[in-house]
Amino acid sequence: EISMLLNSYHNATVRTLEKSSFYIIEDPDKFMKDHPEVALFIAQLLARRLALLDSYFAELKKEFFSLTNRVQQAAMHHGSDTEMLRQFWEDAERGMVMRRHKMP
Repeated sequence: EISMLLNSYHNATVRTLEKSSFYIIEDPDKFMKDHPEVALFIAQLLARRLALLDSYFAELKKEFFSLTNRVQQAAMHHGSDTEMLRQFWEDAERGMVMRRHKMP
């Protein structure tokens, strides 16, 4: 459905456990206009997926910042022994910021 909406190449593979039939939609735009209930269903499906990803990334961000704070505290207590680890966390944080700005 994503490739249909974005007019791009599909990046998923479907495997079935039993014999299945599929329909090929030659003109996705026309199909969606002629079948708005399908368009609504796909929009709801994608919104649920996006909400799950959003909550996952929010939790990941909390964990990252919690670890960052612990590394910074350890660095203050142990001095230069943790300099390499502190640098790693700074680089990781920069990478997160860069990815966030590249997201549509």
